[in-house]
Parts: sequence; C-alpha cells; structure tokens
Amino acid sequence: MNYILAYKDELLSNEIFGEDNSSSVLFYINPHDNGAVFGKKEIDHFLKKQEITPIESYYLPCDNLYVIESLIKHLIFLYQKSGLKEKVNDLEEILRIAESDK
Repeated sequence: MNYILAYKDELLSNEIFGEDNSSSVLFYINPHDNGAVFGKKEIDHFLKKQEITPIESYYLPCDNLYVIESLIKHLIFLYQKSGLKEKVNDLEEILRIAESDK
C-alpha cells in the first residue's frame, strides 16, 4: 500500500492557478520514494502509461476516514493471510462500529 500526500494551500493555489482551482493542491509528495515531489503533469503521465483515463478524483486528497478504513482493511487482509483470526475479528468489529456511526 502506497499513499501519496497532497500539499494544499488555498490562498497560494488561488494566486497560482486562479480561483477556479477547487482542490487547492499545489503539489504531491511520495513518502515511499524519499519524499519525491511532483505535480499534476506527472500523474497525467503515469495514468497515460497505465492506459487509464484521468478523472478529477484521482488528483484530489481522500478524507481521513477513507484512509483509516483502507489501512484497517489492508491489515485484515494481511492477518487473514497469516492466520491471525482473532486480530481479523477485532479489526472487523472496528469497521462494523465505524460503519454504524456513519
């Protein structure tokens, strides 16, 4: 699992890109690549190489709850592979509680 960080600054983004820039993302950081910094053009290039049609949501940050749920689901997968059923059950319970609170 590899997350990319988005650096946002609404005021500076409006100055650079104009007020119609809804995302306010100035650049992205890849913590798994020694903190490599890149922009939208590099994402465009990556998507083109993968033959993926770009959509706006690919450039926008995910909310915190989505990231936490994704990490829990990934842990569940890893624990299932390792046969750690008790840990799987605990994490599935956490997800059920989170879902019921929505």
